[in-house]
Parts: sequence; C-alpha cells; structure tokens
Amino acid sequence: ECTGFHIEKTLISVYLYESKYNLIIKTDRLSGVPSDCPEFNSFDMLTIADRLISDYSCIIYESAILGTPLFFYTYDYEEYTETRAIYMDYPNEIPSRMCSDPEELLSLIDSASYDFSKHSSFLSKYVAYEKDDITKNIVDFIWDHLK
Repeated sequence: ECTGFHIEKTLISVYLYESKYNLIIKTDRLSGVPSDCPEFNSFDMLTIADRLISDYSCIIYESAILGTPLFFYTYDYEEYTETRAIYMDYPNEIPSRMCSDPEELLSLIDSASYDFSKHSSFLSKYVAYEKDDITKNIVDFIWDHLK
C-alpha cells in the first residue's frame, strides 16, 4: 500500500511505502508539471538518498559518484529509444537491471542484492574524475582563461 501527499504546484511528491520507505519523487521539467520549489534541486536530494530510481536521466552519473545504488524504471524503453538516442548499451551497461513495472522495481530494491562491482565498472567507464587535484585543475583552467 502506498500513501502519500503531493506538495502543491511543485515537482516533488513524498510517499510512505509499506512503512519502509520515504519515496521522494522529483519529475523532470520536460514532464509538463509546473515547478514552484527552487529550494530543492536534484543534487540536494542526492545527498540524502539511500537509493536512486531513474529512467534515462543523467543524474545517474552524479549518483554513481556518491556510491548510491541505482535502480531503473524503464517501462517505456522501446518507445523512448524510437524517438531519442541513448549513447550506451543501456540494458547491459547500467549497474542494475531495467524494470518495466513498479512491483518488479520494488522487489529488486527489497532483495538487497545490488551489484557494487557492476556499479564500480559503470562508474569507471562513464565518469572520469581525479580525486586528488580536481579543484586545483579547475582553478588553473579558469585563471589561465582570465589572463
């Protein structure tokens, strides 16, 4: 059973699912749902998320950096890929399997069988970053272009 409330005129909905999960939903601006809640952006939400459920959003890369398990609700994959490009072998390269219905998705999350080695491979392939001196590199880049 899913009970919840929708914060009026925002992209954010909060649900309590089976007394186990606080599910926060933030839809994409392209969904047509008006946004009136600028104080909460997707990146703020990532810092408190225990898991991320996405479809084809680029937020999966930011979430992967944080080590958050990624789950994919891709009920419209065939239709989506007919009109838009995906630049990876999505079914085989994302860190968990694609789910086409909500029950399958929740069952996967409940199973607690997330493959962190696949997550690490995904991160290594699609997110290149240097931990030690990234800030210095950015400052040097900006400084060089200001001269």
